[in-house]
Amino acid sequence: MAIWEILRERVVSDLLEMNTMQECWPVWSVAIRAGMGPSPTSSVLLKDIGPRLAEIFASTGEERTQSSQSGGGAVWEALVCWYLNFCLIGTRTVVIKKARHVPDCIKEALTVTYGNVKTNSESDLIAITFPDDDLLKNLVSMPCSGRRFNQINDHIAFLFERIEVCVIQCKTNWNENAQIPMLWDMIYSATGFDKIRASVGVNGRGVRSLSKFCYAFVTVPTNGVVKFNPNSTPVLRLNGLSGGNFWGHPGRKGVAGSIADIFNKNFQTAINGVGEPWPKFLTGELMEIESKYAYFKV
Repeated sequence: MAIWEILRERVVSDLLEMNTMQECWPVWSVAIRAGMGPSPTSSVLLKDIGPRLAEIFASTGEERTQSSQSGGGAVWEALVCWYLNFCLIGTRTVVIKKARHVPDCIKEALTVTYGNVKTNSESDLIAITFPDDDLLKNLVSMPCSGRRFNQINDHIAFLFERIEVCVIQCKTNWNENAQIPMLWDMIYSATGFDKIRASVGVNGRGVRSLSKFCYAFVTVPTNGVVKFNPNSTPVLRLNGLSGGNFWGHPGRKGVAGSIADIFNKNFQTAINGVGEPWPKFLTGELMEIESKYAYFKV
């Protein structure tokens, strides 16, 4: 089995073991499956479920848990990670939530050093598009842990310059957080820091050496969608975001795309690499959600 499929299963299984996800998933999974109908298709998943993701998120009364923004943000991030991976089944792109699943070379490339302090962007999702390489297609036949995971790290490091990475920051609120992805995207896009003691990447790794790098933002937002327009300050702050700006509602021109729009924006290599039109391919993969992809628990 290919590394990306083993990794996807590990990521999704970990998501569904989170305490907050276990509380919400009985409600969310019913809403998702009901929305997909008896014969799931890519059209339903992308055009109906994606633009309703904020509604699904709120169906468990998440407004109540927003008093703990970190808790609400973590579960929104988990739901987004689940949805993105579900839409990407069968492709070479995996969206990762927990740092322990991220290859070491990717962590190194994303590390920012300021003076003597090393840091990374806030807790984010990391989408990795692996190269179409036989080394990774047949690398493992067991969960990637221990010595086997070290071996995976070594092979991915060897193929580093052929890998694509998209950092996806997820926030439940938009107004208070728009400047954060804007600043991180500027840092990762900068070609140099002449007057401050800062640098991107360690151990010879950097995002500019990747085949592609971008930074995206995905929000609910819990502060509503009506007041946002193309001239709103939070919208203007994210206009130039390299990976785009999305929310869990239908897209609004000049404001934000639906979360389902992120695939064509940032994962073209993966969806074009399936050998046939991606919507048709995804519909075929969805026929196996009771068997091959049963770990999604929907």
